[in-house]
Amino acid sequence: SDAGREEGERRLAAELDALGLRDEVAGVHARFRPLNRRFSAACTDWQVRPTRLDPMAVNDHTDWRWDERVLRTLTSVETAFAALCAELAARLARFEGYAGLYAAALRRVGAGERGWVDGHDRDSLHLVWIQFHEDLLATLGIPRGTDA
Repeated sequence: SDAGREEGERRLAAELDALGLRDEVAGVHARFRPLNRRFSAACTDWQVRPTRLDPMAVNDHTDWRWDERVLRTLTSVETAFAALCAELAARLARFEGYAGLYAAALRRVGAGERGWVDGHDRDSLHLVWIQFHEDLLATLGIPRGTDA
């Protein structure tokens, strides 16, 4: 519910201020934003493959060069993402686990299980990223969609 979300965010803000971590977490968020733009663009490219006739054509995954480029991007953000997660987890335990889940999904993708890129029924790359982002925004009290 909206009331539950507001109460949760109030408690997160109180925890952040009590621990004196607001500036540190805000710094992580600032470093996450460009990484998030790269990740988001790659996810869009995974789902959409423009054609001459349709700039929003669904990616049918028949262009292996296109998909491999996307997968390289999704792989390339892992190290920076893991570092940000570790920095946060050292101060706020709830951020533990995101990097490991991302790495596990990336291994599955590397093994040819492409549903681990954006599947909504598993801890896919996309789902883990979204959950981390939501957690970070809620911790800082930033409404979703306003941190671009």
